[in-house]
Amino acid sequence: VYRRTFSLDKFERYFETAVKKACNCSTFQLEDSPAVKHANTRVDPRDSTGQTRAQYGRILPEATDNLLREHLRLSRSDIFIDVGHGIGNTVLQAAYTIGCEARGIE
Repeated sequence: VYRRTFSLDKFERYFETAVKKACNCSTFQLEDSPAVKHANTRVDPRDSTGQTRAQYGRILPEATDNLLREHLRLSRSDIFIDVGHGIGNTVLQAAYTIGCEARGIE
């Protein structure tokens, strides 16, 4: 199956546009949005001793690109699975820039 891929720059522009349309904010502001903040404050005390907040962090697109291409050597024929994918940035980037099937499991 042919999948059109995008350059990293083009992917970042498309993703930024989609986030802007969806929540009227930038991708950086998305992390401070009420939806993400609410998810970050929900944690089961049994998960970790002394942990009071859920952990959320993200890897920047340039570093993700390096990880996907140089370290994982991901290709179109691979299936990329991200366990604990958060809002799905890495899954979308793998699908759109590599052209592989990509799934996120939360």
